[in-house]
Amino acid sequence: MAETLYWQVKRQRLFAETALFANGVAIRAEKADYVHYPSQDPRLEAWVFALHGLNCEAAFTLTSSVAAGITNSLAPGTLEVCLTGEDRIQVVETVHGLARARKAQGACFVRTQGCLIVWADNVKDLIDAGMNLKEKMVNYIWSHTKQINAAGSMPSFPTSNKTSSANSNASSASSVAEKAKDAGDKGATPRQSRFPRIFSTTLLASARENKEKEEDAQNEKEVSGEDLVDQLESGEPKLEEGRSVNMFAPLYTGLSLGLNLFLSGLLIRRLLIESLLDGRWLRMTIALALPFIMCIIQFFCESVISVIVQIFFPVSQLNRNSLYFSGKRSVRLPTGKALPHFTVAIPGAMGDKYAFGCSELVFNPLRYWPTRGPFSPLFRTFLWSKCSTAYKFNACSYNFSYWAIASATPLTMVYFFVHGFFSPTLDGAFLPSFQSWLSVLFVFCVGGLFGHVIFKVRAGKATLYRAVLDHIKWIPAFSAFFAELSYHVLLALMAHITGYDMTWSATVKDVTESNFWKEIPAMLRRFWHCYLVMLSFMAAVIIFSSPLVPLKWRIEGFTVFWPPVVLISSHVLYPLVLNPWLVRFEF
Repeated sequence: MAETLYWQVKRQRLFAETALFANGVAIRAEKADYVHYPSQDPRLEAWVFALHGLNCEAAFTLTSSVAAGITNSLAPGTLEVCLTGEDRIQVVETVHGLARARKAQGACFVRTQGCLIVWADNVKDLIDAGMNLKEKMVNYIWSHTKQINAAGSMPSFPTSNKTSSANSNASSASSVAEKAKDAGDKGATPRQSRFPRIFSTTLLASARENKEKEEDAQNEKEVSGEDLVDQLESGEPKLEEGRSVNMFAPLYTGLSLGLNLFLSGLLIRRLLIESLLDGRWLRMTIALALPFIMCIIQFFCESVISVIVQIFFPVSQLNRNSLYFSGKRSVRLPTGKALPHFTVAIPGAMGDKYAFGCSELVFNPLRYWPTRGPFSPLFRTFLWSKCSTAYKFNACSYNFSYWAIASATPLTMVYFFVHGFFSPTLDGAFLPSFQSWLSVLFVFCVGGLFGHVIFKVRAGKATLYRAVLDHIKWIPAFSAFFAELSYHVLLALMAHITGYDMTWSATVKDVTESNFWKEIPAMLRRFWHCYLVMLSFMAAVIIFSSPLVPLKWRIEGFTVFWPPVVLISSHVLYPLVLNPWLVRFEF
């Protein structure tokens, strides 16, 4: 199969007859085992070995004169080539660097070997990917051709630094063109020599004319890296010049706030309609809870807008640096300097710690409310500060999302009995738990998955297949994690409000050997109260749905039982399914 694919690639003229690097195709037989053709070419051994770290399905070396021209024009230390505004191809010095390449880009220039390595997760997509990249490289060269022609036609005015610089660049380009011509002749067939050689020559002239500028920029990066270390050590880092302020955040926050007001207006409308129909205006007191409801659902509204934004709104800002977002790779620190420390694992008590901290930032404990008020001094200072209004809403949305998560456990328990006992006569303003669960499932799981997949594909971060696969494989773990947070976040919030001294041990940074018999007792010691509450609630659900209860008080209906089943099962299974020592069944 590798040989067949090799000749298909050759027919598409993606190989050069005489190339600096070997023409080859490799297909993965199994993990860390590749079949390549030509199998007798020793120059391909290092390349095939590097593919083990990349772990792609299939790859080939694109050695045409177009790729050779681009790589020959690159200065040492170049990290990427911007073919288009959204397509950036990474660059490595040798094939040994492929193991550290970003797999999602699907291609990588090898500067010293003068070729482009193209890979795909499906053998059927490999040639199409190569042809697509070849077309983009040709367009890239044509764009540089126009720049060269423009520079060569400009008159020389001694008073214009820009003009004289352009003329000097054009003159240096002509000297490089002779070298490029020889390189193009070596790698082109008779039919290819009419076009790819011209493209390669033009690109070399265009790129070499800026070689000195690129080398100066590389030196500036190294110097700025030293400066960055000094700034970090002094605690006074300087802001990078040229970073503009994007106004996307205020727009998206405004849209989410508008959606929040719209949903709240629907609740008021429902209350008014019900009150006008039966004359019971006492239900309007439900509107008193509207400010709290708006705080809780703001994060939900932002998630809805986020899904729409990822599908339909611009994405090019991801590849640019703005004042509060870095879309480009930052300056590398010089070798020998200590890198920042990052935790190697997220602690299991992350939700508890974050929830306790958010409550601590916003509220005072209950015992201080009569003298200090409900809100903390830090939160009051934040609300009246001069920072962006959109940022205030974003920060509050994130903080109050923990209260939204915590409310799932008590509301599910209360709504089970309320809807079970009073469902026929229950006020229409109450939304059943099953409908709330469907809303959350659709927005966060279905909508979030679809939106982020489309977003990554539009931004060129991954192929559609890879994006879908990466997201689907994480759904079970994320569902198990976020579904069980409610009870534990509720404990943390209640601990701060009531003044209970809730403490945590230091996060373990190293992996320690364990087994089934060690983890089960540790799990019971930590989660016994959660199991007690959930199993008690499960017993109540079973009893009130059984013939032991009179028919008048019996609770029936799938939509009534489903939310408690999800709540109980997620809290019971969480310590089991997310514990590697239990799912591996090591005794």
